[in-house]
Amino acid sequence: MVVRATCMISMRIRAFCYFFLLAWGPGGFVAGANLPEMSVETLWANHLEAIGGERAARRLTTRKYSGTIDIKSIRKKAKITVVQKAPEKHGHRLQIPGLGIVEERSDGKPAWSRKPIFGVKQKKGKDLITAMEDARFYRDIERATQFSDWKLLPAESLEPAPPDSFVISRSPSKKYTETLVLNSQTSLIESITKIRKGFLGSQRQTMVVKDYREIDGIVFPFDIAVVEPLSKAYRLVLTDMEHNLQVPDSLFEKPKK
Repeated sequence: MVVRATCMISMRIRAFCYFFLLAWGPGGFVAGANLPEMSVETLWANHLEAIGGERAARRLTTRKYSGTIDIKSIRKKAKITVVQKAPEKHGHRLQIPGLGIVEERSDGKPAWSRKPIFGVKQKKGKDLITAMEDARFYRDIERATQFSDWKLLPAESLEPAPPDSFVISRSPSKKYTETLVLNSQTSLIESITKIRKGFLGSQRQTMVVKDYREIDGIVFPFDIAVVEPLSKAYRLVLTDMEHNLQVPDSLFEKPKK
């Protein structure tokens, strides 16, 4: 039970960090009956402005946030603390009642995890690629200017169709598709759906985000929930966030056994 739970939890944290650093994608399309034509480039530009803009983001060099995760599959609520440092350092610590502590760290090159029973392991393959993506502090800004692979879709392409929202999607490979729903009024992301194809067929994950708040000139979601698949469902609620703290590089080094 401990092994299975900690593995699933680690995947959930990476999914959250992916969204948290994701953000801000040519042609126009009427995405909904009451929505104007809008290019992907304009959508991304509006989104970048809505979350505070590049200048505000570049003023930040470190970030620390904490919260709780309600993990549906094991009926437990865990505490989480995440620390990030520009340009590509990342670490998180998850404390699960009755199961122990899960840690992941990356100093920009190697990445490690420490879990109950498994101990300390260096990440390889796809896990390493994911960790490196998570560690990029300014990835949101980089994506705002690299949107050529995103395409607008009609809102009706999703079921149920999101009201008053734009839908954009990209497929960087035949085995992966990512779809975002952006609110037409606020230009903020409402949900992210990722579909991966593998030996076991298609795996679909949908994440819903809300409760955006302005912290140090940047807007972040404080309520994030994975609603499908049910086996990996959770709700993460942030309680606090700080920027530009003094964070030593040693915090991102390989965990001790």
